[in-house]
Amino acid sequence: MNTFLIKSLLTGLFLLGCLSLSLAQPVVSNIRTDYTADRMKITYDVQKLTEQDSVYLQIASRTKGLLKIRTVTGDVGRNLSSGTNKVIYWDFALDGFTMGDEAIQPIVGVKEAPRQQPIGRGPLSALASIAVPGLGNMLVHRKVGYRPLITVAYGGLLVYGFLERQKPTNNTTAT
Repeated sequence: MNTFLIKSLLTGLFLLGCLSLSLAQPVVSNIRTDYTADRMKITYDVQKLTEQDSVYLQIASRTKGLLKIRTVTGDVGRNLSSGTNKVIYWDFALDGFTMGDEAIQPIVGVKEAPRQQPIGRGPLSALASIAVPGLGNMLVHRKVGYRPLITVAYGGLLVYGFLERQKPTNNTTAT
């Protein structure tokens, strides 16, 4: 087969894998702000959010950097669902800030919860028996039983056989 074709196929598979991973991440968009004398209303849209993900708010000031905010309410934290027009309220007056002529930018982000990968239950787990006999069965079936003992005994016999094979054989008899 042509090496260019193989490299092209591998590159395509790699890019397809990267694309599928990026499609699974939460996306925050359309962030809008409106504020009164003591409160700021931040409206945003979020897609692909799970209940374990955490939505957070940061406020960036042009002169002070990231502000330490404490009084935040609304659609922030965990146990949220995806949707449009989610609202977060920040009571900046209670935090000791004034809007004045200060240029600030709200940053709405999502801290993703670690995704749990299911262990076992598939044909790839069964193929683990090629490396360690019985391991694939232990991964696929939750009831373990005597499988670990059988696997250890099989491995021990295999090692013992290889060690015995390495010993020189002496078939000569003395007369």
